[in-house]
Amino acid sequence: GTFSLDGETHEVDNNVWIVGGAEECVVIDPAHDAHAVWKAVDGRQVLETIKADADLRQIPVVILTTSAAEQDILQAYNLHANCYITKPVDMDQFIRVVQAIDNFWLTIVRLPKVD
Repeated sequence: GTFSLDGETHEVDNNVWIVGGAEECVVIDPAHDAHAVWKAVDGRQVLETIKADADLRQIPVVILTTSAAEQDILQAYNLHANCYITKPVDMDQFIRVVQAIDNFWLTIVRLPKVD
């Protein structure tokens, strides 16, 4: 599917990774060996855009952030994030968390097929 953010239209599929925060957001699409950098894009805006698009809303969105603030957690789930994870500060723990995310979403979970 495609989605538009800040006037730019982007082609994406279920393997898209969106990485970043309030200052910069990097969209990585491994299936098309492409990436885009959006300046001054809030991750919540990206989440809201994805979940508002009928072609994209089935894409699982994992929020991986430094914030443990209750209002941030609530806002992410209100915008239909699939899960919210506070990043561990220890690198070994962080790697284990990322591996667990990968294992859960790419091995255990059954996701709908994309046409």
